[in-house]
Amino acid sequence: MFYTLAWTTLTLDGEKTNVLASGGVGGEVHLFHPHNKVCFYNWVPVDKKKVVSVNSLVFHSERPTWHYCEFSFVLQLLLLDVLLVS
Repeated sequence: MFYTLAWTTLTLDGEKTNVLASGGVGGEVHLFHPHNKVCFYNWVPVDKKKVVSVNSLVFHSERPTWHYCEFSFVLQLLLLDVLLVS
């Protein structure tokens, strides 16, 4: 189940493309390429015993490849660079 969704527009090889990010109840973060209809990255918490959900996803306003994730019940913030994981 997804709790939150965010998207950004990137210029790759001279073409603009969108990237979607979703997060949900299992603490997992997924990155999607909607034009190709594929999930190209899946981040899963190491400790699956803790019940953690993704409460917020935000792309940086000046660096559109930076993606921030905030998790519930833990003081944890994750920063992903979309270009490094794609």
